Amino acid sequence: MEDKMLEQAAEILGITITEAWKNRMYVAEADAWYFWSSVRGGKQLIIGNDGTTLVADGNVNRNVMVKQFIRQSHHWYDNLS
Repeated sequence: MEDKMLEQAAEILGITITEAWKNRMYVAEADAWYFWSSVRGGKQLIIGNDGTTLVADGNVNRNVMVKQFIRQSHHWYDNLS
């Protein structure tokens, strides 16, 4: 993971870079990093290693978000052909 990705996550979520580092998880099936804000009402974010992003508020189920991210990424690639 690049520092640029941590900075982007921190900025989008309104958290510190240290928090972004602590509140992250690699999602292998999406080839992406999942970040979250641990405050009530916070946001969550997925950043793909290709730069694709998806942001949602905290009440969206993480698994649903990952599935949507994968669909979104595949749709984008399908449109390139």
